Amino acid sequence: MATHTHIVKEALSALLIINYFLVSLVYIFMPENAGACAVCFVAKRETLMAYLGTGVMLSILPFVLVGGFAWWLQRQMQSYERRSVAAERRDRAREVV
Repeated sequence: MATHTHIVKEALSALLIINYFLVSLVYIFMPENAGACAVCFVAKRETLMAYLGTGVMLSILPFVLVGGFAWWLQRQMQSYERRSVAAERRDRAREVV
């Protein structure tokens, strides 16, 4: 019998594959939206650093969001399993008494 954690892991991996597929379709069929400006230039160093910092932040943001959701979901499933085990133990204790 599959545990809840195993089912969640399978669902998350399936969602990840679907996500990669959809993003790939966007890059294949709308390359003009995926490309960066070839002539972007910033004259001031402060502005360039802000531009690069923003680019890095926006590149990392999706991974942080998906990772945070996966972490939260895993913690919810662990909490559910702990409550389930505790309820099972209480039921067994009531049967013995």
